Amino acid sequence: MATSYPGAVQVGSYFVVQYYQVLQQQLELVHRFYS
Repeated sequence: MATSYPGAVQVGSYFVVQYYQVLQQQLELVHRFYS
């Protein structure tokens, strides 16, 4: 049985949503995206 992985567009979209939510709600955690 093959394992299905999300596509690059799905991963990118999820990242962008999470990133901007953190920017708006938890600015002190933004550094975690870069470490």
